[in-house]
Amino acid sequence: MKKWLICLPLFLAACTARERIGTVDDRLTEETYETYLRIREFGQRNHTLFGQQDATVYGIGWSGDENRSDVESVCGRRVGLYGWDIGGVEYGDSLNIDGVPFDRIRREIVAAYERGGINTVSWHMRNPLNGESSWSPGDRVVGMMLPGGALHDGYRQWLDRAAAFIGSLRTADGTPVPVLFRPFHENNGEWFWWGAPYASAEEYKSLWRFTVDYLIREHDLHNLLFVFAPNYLSSREEYLSYYPGDDYVDIWGTDVYCFDDIAYFREVAARALDILRDLARESDKPYALTETGQECVREPQWWTQVLQPLVTDRNLSYVMVWRNAYNRPDHYYAPYPGQGSAEDFVRFVSSPSILMEDNMKTY
Repeated sequence: MKKWLICLPLFLAACTARERIGTVDDRLTEETYETYLRIREFGQRNHTLFGQQDATVYGIGWSGDENRSDVESVCGRRVGLYGWDIGGVEYGDSLNIDGVPFDRIRREIVAAYERGGINTVSWHMRNPLNGESSWSPGDRVVGMMLPGGALHDGYRQWLDRAAAFIGSLRTADGTPVPVLFRPFHENNGEWFWWGAPYASAEEYKSLWRFTVDYLIREHDLHNLLFVFAPNYLSSREEYLSYYPGDDYVDIWGTDVYCFDDIAYFREVAARALDILRDLARESDKPYALTETGQECVREPQWWTQVLQPLVTDRNLSYVMVWRNAYNRPDHYYAPYPGQGSAEDFVRFVSSPSILMEDNMKTY
């Protein structure tokens, strides 16, 4: 019997599984599709992958060191999810919004993937109307970026530059590195120029869909999984009002930060995650706590007494805390050696339900 006839049932089974599960891009690379399956499996097994923004490029009291992170210095283990931002790529800058060389980001993304980690990328793009930061709201910019708008051609050029960077994320043998792409996040807030007060729901959804289609169809990028992540929400109606649709989102997410009132954080975070869990089940998609943390981690048992109860038994695929700024000693979200929550963090990552990079061998 011909060898291909023997393999045909396995091939058809794989195709059937791909069609049954579905992704935004039906031409995903095998590596990206496998990443999506792993993310789904995390939640299905009640395991939660832990990550941090910019974990391996700077931390408290250091910047630019190789093979270093505050998390690893505390617990001897690497995070499993690596967060990055490509703000600045739209202008062709050599450094991103936080002063990290794009060449270094590229190298770290590839290295993390080769070790078994997963990479997620956000984009704090500047305001295309005035060139100021993402935090320069007040004009209805989103509508002008749509086809036919005054800023549309310029936005296409920005996407071209972003696509060039994403397309360069390849291993030595040319394999594209899978990326969880999370643009236009926290859209229900008022601090970004793409926020709800400055864009109608239809404008926002149209810009999201155009962005997705342009990256996939015009640039032939098939290593992207798309993550929709508003700030914390109070109802499913609020979440769905700006939701671009199942055909344009692979992973549901939300950003919820803990400020001074821990009880209030527990309440709003639990409500947001419960809403997302229901929506994710209905659409058969994974979901995540895409940004969280308590600045300076002032609560010594924040990890095991605050965060862990929120993520345990919720089928949450991953959670990511924000960065440890090297130039702002009061702006950090993970412990460093000697920090007050360090011992509690070690207990947190030792939980069987929390996944780090070294756990990826079992997936």
